[in-house]
Order: sequence, then structure tokens, then C-alpha cells
Amino acid sequence: MRSSDLLCPPAQRHCSPRTAGWPYQLRIIRNSALSTLCRALHNIEIECSLPQGKVQELGISIGSYHYGHPLPAPFPQGWTAERDGSLHTDRRGFVAVEIVSPILQGRAGIEQVKQVAAILRGLEATVNQTTGMHVHVGARSVAGESHAEVAEWVGKLLYQTAMHETALYASTGTHRRENGSYSRSVKRQKQAADKVRKASDQRKREALRDVVYGLDRYHTLNLTNLFTSKATVEFRFPAGTTEANKMVGHICTCLALAERATETTRMDWESIASEKTYQTNGRGLRELNRLMYLTGWTLGRREVGQPEVHLAGWIADLEDLKPVKRELKRLAGKYDQGAA
Repeated sequence: MRSSDLLCPPAQRHCSPRTAGWPYQLRIIRNSALSTLCRALHNIEIECSLPQGKVQELGISIGSYHYGHPLPAPFPQGWTAERDGSLHTDRRGFVAVEIVSPILQGRAGIEQVKQVAAILRGLEATVNQTTGMHVHVGARSVAGESHAEVAEWVGKLLYQTAMHETALYASTGTHRRENGSYSRSVKRQKQAADKVRKASDQRKREALRDVVYGLDRYHTLNLTNLFTSKATVEFRFPAGTTEANKMVGHICTCLALAERATETTRMDWESIASEKTYQTNGRGLRELNRLMYLTGWTLGRREVGQPEVHLAGWIADLEDLKPVKRELKRLAGKYDQGAA
């Protein structure tokens, strides 16, 4: 464990006081998880539409793209509102807006997300086919400062995303993200991922730069911010939502993939969930069950004789785990039924 990992408060590594009766302690291993959870270099963008009357009542000013204006109370400090040309609404009296968070930190950040979700629902915000939710994760906060380590992590993250892409799409409850043009599959990018992973440490940064500049941002995993001041990867698979459980589930899923990309060396780009192992109807739910098992979100998965369970990427309160899983599985079932 690096000395910087010691900055992680014990409350973020173990059960909170509200889960004192929980049978397991939450133990997250390796520097990636600790730096991601404690330094929490991630933020989100929530695309939705707000009633014009509510916008005027609260005095909300919507800035231009990438130049958002601060949102007033009751929104938490640091959240902004901006326009996005890809967003449209057919509802009369509504205005499309992108709500952008500041950098969020661990469980406190998740609580802000839940607070904003409640505010949006109170304002009667809506989503439609043009809206999505984007989750940014700081590359250096996960992989470290070394260019070679970051590049290797990105290559592995492409593998993780490709391996679990069906689960990611299924967790939205719709095929719109999968079939649309703003969150296309990374399945065709295996050659790019292998190019980065096979490059020598001295050439990994150059290989990654070549890969990044050869891709556009409209994929489940967007890499185009890596060589900007943001230095983030962006997950674009989530559909638009104002529901807290969906937001928390998507954020923690992204962090789980980010964490597993630091730990996993044996990965299969084309792997699929076994029907024999994950006995359920519908490929989407089957793939989601596999993802939850591999990330440790299935609490029965622990080492014999050990009182700990590893929940990759889980930064919310443990009390949120069951309702979030229930909602994501419900959405996967909806996906399998062919919801548009």
C-alpha cells in the first residue's frame, strides 16, 4: 500500500455506523481503489429537461456548452448548468439542459448525487431519447502518475469495457444507447487495446496517443480527454435518468471496471456469461449477473474463512447495495424484453 493510500478514512473502507449489523466488512484492496475512492477524481453529467417555470422560479441561468453557470440553492455548491446542442425536448414549456457536477469525493460525493437526483425529481425534470448520463474518471487517480502505468490501465480498461459491454447496455433498460450514435460499441477496438498493451514501457504513451487520436468520443468508453487538462476517461453508456438508484449504480459500475482494470491480467475480449453458470433467461441479465459476481457485488463471493468481501468500485453506503442491484436487474430484464 502506498503512503498516499493511508489518507483513506477507515469509515470509507469498512461498514458505516448505519450498517453495524452487516455480516461483512468492506475491504477494498490495492492502490487503485483507495486513490479512486478517497481522492475521488470523478464527475458526472446529467442530461435532462427542466420546466421553464421552475427555471425562472429558482433563477437558474444556463450557460453555453462547456461554460456552465453555477446552479443556485437547493443544488449543492459547484454544480453547473449548460446547454448541449445534442439535447432536444418536444415538451412545451421545458428547456433541455446538462447538469454538471464538480469533482466528487467518495461517499460524500455519492450523497451529493442522490441529493441532486431528488432535486431534479422535485422539479419534475424529464429525460428522453436524446439524453444520457456521462461518468468521468481521472486516469491518474486510478493508475498513478507514470505514463506507462496509465497507458497499460487504459488498455486493460478497454478490455473490461468490451467484456462487459452487454451488461452495461442492459443496465440502462433500453437498446437506445446500444443502437444510437452517441455510445457506440468498443468491440471493434481490440487492435487498439492490444497495440497499447503490447508496446514497451518506453513507447506506451506514444501508442496510447496514436490510439486516442484515431477514435472519436462517441463510444461506451471515450478516451479523447486523456491528453487534455481533464485527463479522464468517460463512460457514455448510461441512459438519461433522474433516479438516484440508477445514477449510483452506473457510477459504481464505472469505478468497478476502473478498479478491475488495475488488477486483472487475464482477460478475454469476446468472453460471454455461461448459461450453465448464470442460469437465467435473457442475455442482458445473465451478463449483468456475471459482472456483479466478478466485481464482488454478489456478497456470497468471498474467500473461505475470511470475514471480508471485496466490492470493486462500491463507494455508496452498503445499505444502498441491494436496492441498486434490484433496480439494475429490473432494467436488464426490461432490456431483454426488447424495450426501445
